[in-house]
Amino acid sequence: MFTKVIINQRKKIISQNKEIEKMKKEINELNEENNYLYEENKSNRNTIEELEADIRHTNIVINKIKKELYDLQNINRLGNLEEDKNLMRNKIINHIIKELADSESN
Repeated sequence: MFTKVIINQRKKIISQNKEIEKMKKEINELNEENNYLYEENKSNRNTIEELEADIRHTNIVINKIKKELYDLQNINRLGNLEEDKNLMRNKIINHIIKELADSESN
């Protein structure tokens, strides 16, 4: 009888050890998945930050160009000579082109 109890306890221990090994394997798999997701999230956070910076920069450029377009529109109201108005227009247009070119390179 005593031997039977010991055998049963040994079977339980063996069964528990198998269960522990199975759980260790699952934990390792979950840790690997967690590490993968952590790196993916880290990459996504960097991408989001870059996009937000691009949006801020784009909004700044848009606002500058809007102002210059209003200035361009107001040139006609000035009492200057047509030649002076053309020079002013060309200056504004060239500045807008430069702003856009600089934005594309960033």
